[in-house]
Amino acid sequence: MKDCVVILRFLGTTRSSSSILKVFKTIIAQLDAYFDLKADSAAMDNLKTDIDARDYLIKQLHTIKSQSIADIKKIVILLDSIDQLHSVDFDLDWIPTEYPSNVKFIFSALVDYGNILVNLRNKFSDLSMT
Repeated sequence: MKDCVVILRFLGTTRSSSSILKVFKTIIAQLDAYFDLKADSAAMDNLKTDIDARDYLIKQLHTIKSQSIADIKKIVILLDSIDQLHSVDFDLDWIPTEYPSNVKFIFSALVDYGNILVNLRNKFSDLSMT
């Protein structure tokens, strides 16, 4: 699909893919390269927490949508095996709950691991989850 960008991360396959902070930084860098956003390297260096990186990513996604860059209509970010992240990330505070309407996040995880499914249900209690 030409009008859709898909970003896929297989989590836990390397040391850097086990940290959501580092994963977000790679997604930010990929979007920056793809859309030629000219990200501020100083701002990238200041991303010290997963929440900082999440917020920067959401800001970047809003920029892409507002500028209608390259006629991209949809961005899909798929994070496979969130159960493979460091256990400190199982609280899922890093998962964005507000982002542009053209962006979709897809997460996969083992059902009975680290209370991830329970945490997802709590985070998105107003949505139907199966």
